[in-house]
Amino acid sequence: MSQALSWRNRIGLGLAVLLGAVDLAGLALPIPSFAGSGPVAATLAFATLLGVITLVSVVVFHVSGSRTAVRVVAASRLFSVLSAIPAFFRDIVPPGLVLLAALWALLNLFAVVLMVEPQRTPARSELP
Repeated sequence: MSQALSWRNRIGLGLAVLLGAVDLAGLALPIPSFAGSGPVAATLAFATLLGVITLVSVVVFHVSGSRTAVRVVAASRLFSVLSAIPAFFRDIVPPGLVLLAALWALLNLFAVVLMVEPQRTPARSELP
């Protein structure tokens, strides 16, 4: 690896892997009866694509150590947050799903913050 990750970076990356795996399960979910098939199906397909991008980028990071791959993971998680935003503005979405969308957005943001947090270096003591 070209640059070691801090424990916070590793936790964020692990959380992103879990969230990406959940994204992959999106196409297996039935389309809710309260929603039309068009936008909801497209959102599920987009979430699945983001899950694939997340997991492939994590594999690329582990093979090559590229910090760019970590940035791609972070970007895919931010786009995943964006895909949850319509749930807050549609009046036909049940309150339980709005709560899940909020939790989803917070978990993704938390993972991104942990992944991109710079490593802390100990302060150098000044030499006399």
